This record gives sequence, C-alpha cells and structure tokens, in this order.
Amino acid sequence: MRSSKKQEKLKQNSPVKDLDSSTLLLIAVFEGCLVLGVEILGAKMLIPYFGASFIVWTSVIGVTLIFLTLGYFTGGKWSDKYPPAKVLFYSLFFASLLLAYMPVYVYPLLKNFQDAGIYSGSIITASLLLGPCLFCLGTTSPLIIQSLIRDVGNSGKIAGTVYALSTAGGIGMSLFTGFWMISQWGISKPLVVLAIL
Repeated sequence: MRSSKKQEKLKQNSPVKDLDSSTLLLIAVFEGCLVLGVEILGAKMLIPYFGASFIVWTSVIGVTLIFLTLGYFTGGKWSDKYPPAKVLFYSLFFASLLLAYMPVYVYPLLKNFQDAGIYSGSIITASLLLGPCLFCLGTTSPLIIQSLIRDVGNSGKIAGTVYALSTAGGIGMSLFTGFWMISQWGISKPLVVLAIL
C-alpha cells in the first residue's frame, strides 16, 4: 500500500503526463526493435576494422547483454524513486540522440582502437559505441512495467506481456535489418531512422 501511494505521489509531481497502456506497450515493441537494430548495425560497423569473425560477434553480443543488464537494474531502481513516465521520456530521448550521432563518432572511435587487437579493440569499441544507447534502452522495460501496474495481483502478467512484446519487436527487427534494410540503405540511414522511431 505504501508503495502504491508513493507511486501516486511521484506521478502527481511529474511534469510528464502518464501514457496510456496501448502507447506503453507500443513503446515496448519499439524498444525491442531498437535493441536488435543497434546490435546488428553495431556489429556491421565493427567488421571493416576487426573482421567478421566469431570473436567480434561474441564481443558485440556480450557488450549488449552487459549494458542491457545494467539498464534493467538501474531502470528498476529509478522506477521506484522517480516518476516512471518522466524517466522513460528521458531514457528514450537520450537513446535517440546517441543513435542519431552514432554515424558521426563511430569512425574516429574505430580508428583510435583498431590497433588494440581484435579482443580488446572489439570489446572496448563495442562498449563505447553501443553501450550508452543500450543502457538507456535497457532502463525502459522496468519503467514501462511500473507505469502499467495498477494492481500488484496482475504484475506478473504485465511484466510477461512487456518482455514478450519487446522480444517480438526484436525478432521482427533482426529479420528486417538482416534481410532487407542493410542491403538497401547501408548503415548510417537505418541508424537515423531508428533514432526517429
């Protein structure tokens, strides 16, 4: 009961209006799309400098999971401390900015670390290039879940729905990016499109 009252107080003090359930679930779908889009496009940006080996893909996948984990944990903390809708807005805003500017700073970053070796170079570059954006995206799921929960009794169903929709978005984006988007648009344009989404 105390937690519920606390959330109501946070929402009242928030300058950002609460979003309806349909909008929040749609954001969950797009979050899944963005995560897989960033991961695949990030790997493609590393390939010219570090190759397309299993090591590079392992680095990208590992970095993705690390920063998503940090985002999930932090988002859960923030959702109890701040108005979820407000924090969700800022998380998505900064994720979009980082995505939009990724084509600008990617090549200087890659040039600086291409001599560090495939192991260190790919991990460091993937962390600096993809990490901040993935962290921001990772915070969104706990914030969406907190915003949707009206009754503790259905919290499990809500959490399952949010993660299922996010995963479904990721599946769709992985197929769309791999089969069509990169071959038609390259890498820079898809990043800008994803940032706009």
